Amino acid sequence: MLPSIASFICLLFYSVIAAQSISYFISLTDVQQKMNVKEYISFRHLTDKNFRAKFAFFVYGSLLSNLALVAISIIDLNYTLLIASAISFIALIIDTRFTLKGNMPINNAINTWTLENYPADWESHRTKWLQYFRYRQIANLTGFACLVAGVVFS
Repeated sequence: MLPSIASFICLLFYSVIAAQSISYFISLTDVQQKMNVKEYISFRHLTDKNFRAKFAFFVYGSLLSNLALVAISIIDLNYTLLIASAISFIALIIDTRFTLKGNMPINNAINTWTLENYPADWESHRTKWLQYFRYRQIANLTGFACLVAGVVFS
């Protein structure tokens, strides 16, 4: 029963992380690439402020619930779930590292821009941000797929 509850909680938290990547895959990347500088600055300011206020809960929840699932899988000797949850936990760590070392520093820089005062190479910041996010998408969608497979097939 405990592995099922832990799997459910882990899937709930991780699904929010994966949903962000899916929404960027479906439309948000293309939308941002079509924005002019003023639209982009406004979008990033509003988005970053909103995400900082709400998204950390899901990141911490995903990390903690996934780590708990790894531990429960070890205790329960469920090797399928252990391998899947370990891979998904590593993917979350990779996602978090790209966030902290890539996206957040760029967000911090963009948050200092105003509609009247921004760097001439603002598009390179956008390109770098999206590149780091692509790496994050690969990590967290791979991790989520492994987690789902582990839960289904364990």
